Amino acid sequence: MFDILISKDMVKKIAFLLKTFPDREWSGPAFYDVKFEKNGFPKKYILKYFKPIDLGGTSDTEFSGELLNSFIPKIWKEHPETQDLSCGLIHSHHNMGAFLSATDTEQMEESIKDSKAKDDSFYPSLVVSSKSGARYHFGVAYKDMYDYISIIEFKEKHIHEEGVKIRVPSTWVDEVKFIKAEDKKKTAALFTTYSKNKWTRNGNITQYNPQQLNLAEFPTNNGMGTATLAKSAMNITEKLPRELSLIDKEAIATDKVLLGTYYRMFQTRMWGLEEEALTIMEEILDKSEDLGMITDAECITLTNELYSPDALDDTEIYNQGYGL
Repeated sequence: MFDILISKDMVKKIAFLLKTFPDREWSGPAFYDVKFEKNGFPKKYILKYFKPIDLGGTSDTEFSGELLNSFIPKIWKEHPETQDLSCGLIHSHHNMGAFLSATDTEQMEESIKDSKAKDDSFYPSLVVSSKSGARYHFGVAYKDMYDYISIIEFKEKHIHEEGVKIRVPSTWVDEVKFIKAEDKKKTAALFTTYSKNKWTRNGNITQYNPQQLNLAEFPTNNGMGTATLAKSAMNITEKLPRELSLIDKEAIATDKVLLGTYYRMFQTRMWGLEEEALTIMEEILDKSEDLGMITDAECITLTNELYSPDALDDTEIYNQGYGL
């Protein structure tokens, strides 16, 4: 049985891209550190790096060999460690659940068939999704001594990830900008943007009333019944992250009930679509951890959930902690 591990920075990069493109597929080359058995068969795959180079539609993503070949030298130059890694594929199924489709397995077979490497080479492919319970699916294609191509598949329960708090590097944002720009050459891009008091989706503007949620009272699961926020606290929860003052941030970080309320507002109103907002929310969580209001493990979980909001309903901390 293989051991498949997704390194800590790639865990967050995957979540970042899935949130950025919630209903579209993306793909690119992925680089894996492979450990082998004495008989030459792989026993462990570790995803060390990947680069998205294509933004597809709701059910497809593909890129040409020419495009891939144009990127490989650049990747090797920027990340020299990838030269010693096994190159395969990563692509998303957004919210459909991760699995290897017939098209995916056909692509893997063609890749191993066309490989100029030695006969016992292997071609790894990882599918990722935001759907809870089906976030990962991994496959390896290889050619045996009879030139027969086989594919071994592994579901999410066999795939492990390293979770940790890290900032979103500017290079990830640049990669998103690149595939968006390239996609505009193929078709009009479909994404959501936000400006104060306005949501824009595919050119349609929808107004919302910031007073539409009554935050004066909200249920808790900590045995304390109903918590009540002061008027000043209510004003804080209605502010966008970039509108928070230093005093506001301090107030949120030092009050569990207020932290929980603001965290919920941040997720339900999708403020995380702004990179600056994500940075501010992470700073508040870090401050709360430093003050001992939340544990390191809780801080890591909440930070990672900022980049994977669809999983919130399954998160015990979100449902039971911080006055929610």
